[in-house]
Amino acid sequence: MAGNPFFASLQRENEELRARLEEAEETLRAIRNGEVDALVVSGEHGEQVFTLRGADHPYRVLIESMSEGALTLTAEGLILYANRRVAELVKAPLERVIGSSLEAWVAPEDQGLLRSLLQRGAGERRHTEISLVAADGARVPAGLSLGDLCIEGSPASLCAVLADLREKKLREELIASERLARSILDQANEALIVCDSAGQVFRVSKVAQALCNVDPHGLPFERAFPLRWANGQSFSFSQKDYHRRLYGIEVSLDCAGQTRYFLLNASPLVGDQDEILGRVVTLTDITARKRTEEALRESERRLREAQALGRIGDWEYDLRSRTIRWSDQVYALYERDPALGPPTVEEEAAYYSPEQARILREYARRAIEEGLSFAYDLEAILPSGRTTYFSATMRPIRDEDGKVVKLAGTVQDITERKRAEMEREKLQTQLLQAQKMEAVGRLAGGVAHDFNNMLTVILGHVQLAMMDLEPSNPLRADLEEIRKAAQRSADLTRQLLAFARKQTIAPKVLDLNETITGMLKMLRRLIGEDIDLVWMPGAKLWPVKMDPAQVDQILANLCVNARDAISGVGKVILETRNVTLDEAYCAVHADFRPGQYVMLAVSDNGCGMNEEVLEHLFEPFFTTKGVGQGTGLGLSTVYGIVKQNEGFINVYSEVGRGTTFKIYIPRFAGEVAEDQAERVLEP
Repeated sequence: MAGNPFFASLQRENEELRARLEEAEETLRAIRNGEVDALVVSGEHGEQVFTLRGADHPYRVLIESMSEGALTLTAEGLILYANRRVAELVKAPLERVIGSSLEAWVAPEDQGLLRSLLQRGAGERRHTEISLVAADGARVPAGLSLGDLCIEGSPASLCAVLADLREKKLREELIASERLARSILDQANEALIVCDSAGQVFRVSKVAQALCNVDPHGLPFERAFPLRWANGQSFSFSQKDYHRRLYGIEVSLDCAGQTRYFLLNASPLVGDQDEILGRVVTLTDITARKRTEEALRESERRLREAQALGRIGDWEYDLRSRTIRWSDQVYALYERDPALGPPTVEEEAAYYSPEQARILREYARRAIEEGLSFAYDLEAILPSGRTTYFSATMRPIRDEDGKVVKLAGTVQDITERKRAEMEREKLQTQLLQAQKMEAVGRLAGGVAHDFNNMLTVILGHVQLAMMDLEPSNPLRADLEEIRKAAQRSADLTRQLLAFARKQTIAPKVLDLNETITGMLKMLRRLIGEDIDLVWMPGAKLWPVKMDPAQVDQILANLCVNARDAISGVGKVILETRNVTLDEAYCAVHADFRPGQYVMLAVSDNGCGMNEEVLEHLFEPFFTTKGVGQGTGLGLSTVYGIVKQNEGFINVYSEVGRGTTFKIYIPRFAGEVAEDQAERVLEP
């Protein structure tokens, strides 16, 4: 195999390649170490010589002494030569720089820009700014200039210059920072003052400059801005103030003969080494707010004076904190020491009767849930024992979401007016009572005795006639009805006389169903044949205690009124049932009290009544009938009987549709006498 010529040829070629490789590696080492002055590169254009070093060459001395980095590059960006400044910029040995790619020392975001510059055509100078990445990872802003390097008229490679832009960038940042600071000061709406560590002013905003009578620059802060504390004493910073923050200090300053008010905030000006360089002071003008506060205080003072003169105060209740706020006048009205603070809800309720406190709670509930406002009168018992009357209001206050968060209102002392009204009402009641008594007296004196005489004659003849008839005679039943009607008439006459003379009535425990059933024949004859009388008795009706003659009188009056309201054919309905009145119902019906009642309703489908008639319906002697057709005592008598039995009466009426009277008589809760038990409790 040693004599094989092919093998010998391969061995020679291998040795030649090894020798060339060693030569190339030695050349590259020499280039990196700066041991050669020129490099001859063979190519398609022939051999080209690149000068790398020449210690004696004047250009070499010039390039090495430059403050900028100088490089020669191949078209692909390979560094063939670099001066010492390049090594300083990238913080790497020169032998590491030479032979490396320039792109390897450029920040990733700028590498695309570098490649673009390297690929541009010949004969064009290229300038840009890039970021170099030093060997320790630090970034160095640099200006890059690229140009063609011509050897014997041919562009063999590129030359590049790298300029360190760090100082330039720092100056630009300082200038920009200065401009920004000046812009902030000039555009600030507040007075900004910057002082040095000695307390002298060296920078101010335009607003702060306008506050001074002199140029503040270089002056001590206290001289440039002679501020005063709220108590009028001169303001000055203490030494310890330079090391702490100050917030919301109220001060004043005389400007052009006018006092202006400010909120002072101050904080230390700290350097890079945490040293105190000075102080930054901010003055926020609150003059308008102070003027508004003074006007508000004056308005409140006048309001207090007006409330004192009118004996009126205002109050507020916060639903979230459940606290009450009273004005000074409310404290005076309720004889409460302001030092005690406003009362709790429970303490305030103690001023009123349980019924009034319940009504107030109902008003508050409806104001919160329904958003309603109320005006009402109050009767309060003060700590001194004196009874006082107030006219009060209540209204809801909502937040921005529309939710009721507070209740507010006013309280005015109307004791004198109320007593005058009560006296006037008392006199008016006495006058009406006197008129009624006079009318009833005339009626009783002029008619009652004669009527009783006639009833006596009727009853006597009926009894004589019944004595002459056999029990089986059919006329006997008619005579019995006549006797009953005459007896009821006598009872009504007795009741009228008793009402007028305030004589004691004779109440009994009754089953209204049974009592009314016994009156149906008489009532049907009373209203006439053209009007239907419908009877709707309630089941298991509770007993009541009242005079049976009063039931007769109530039904007779109401049925006669119903008859007169019906023109032609119509209907009258009598109804009874058990009802329980709760607090919510009684809160919206004056004088009603919660409890169990027997309800008696009389309804008709007559002409109905308007609001004006309803307002005067129960007044004595008020009537809508013509002269001689009514005395006006019917409904007032009904009202009196109902009230006499501790009951209530309501009227519902619509013009053209009819009227309903609802009478509520308290349920009798006692024991029923043995002789009445069967009659009362049986359905």
